[in-house]
Amino acid sequence: MTSEMTLVGHLTELRRRVLYAVIPAAVLLIPAFVYAPTLLAFLYRPALAYGYTLHLYALTDGLTLRLRASLLAALISTLPNTIAQAYIFIFPGLYSRESRALLWFTILTALLFSAGIVVFIVWLTPFVVYIWDRYDAAHVLLSAAVYYDVWEICALVCGTLCALPAGIWVLRKIGNALKS
Repeated sequence: MTSEMTLVGHLTELRRRVLYAVIPAAVLLIPAFVYAPTLLAFLYRPALAYGYTLHLYALTDGLTLRLRASLLAALISTLPNTIAQAYIFIFPGLYSRESRALLWFTILTALLFSAGIVVFIVWLTPFVVYIWDRYDAAHVLLSAAVYYDVWEICALVCGTLCALPAGIWVLRKIGNALKS
């Protein structure tokens, strides 16, 4: 790649990086779809431990849940590659201090986001179900789709909150680089 590119060159490079990020996710979608029932059974285990029975109320709930779980698994599995492709695209336009800060940011963000999701799955999901159980003493029938919606939102929020310190750190580094 040359130091100066035309608009068409930038758009071509962007398309290539997007394809390099999307193709692995699409390929991983197939095995994730095959193993989605196992993943969903693992995610539903805390609710089942409290005596809930998860039901599918709509005709398409089973397929929709399987697709959503497999898509989330494929996207999270390819997150390091996606972040790397974004870094490779942005890298040539940065100064050396900015590129070092961005490199640390990409590594820390991927690790902290993944750690946040693992923390949520292992420790916080049972706690969320415990809180849910305290407010639902009647054990009303629970929709599997609603449970997955709550789980997905909470997992992504937890991952994002865990990755937030990396974002604050890199903004401080870039701010210090701009001052000097």
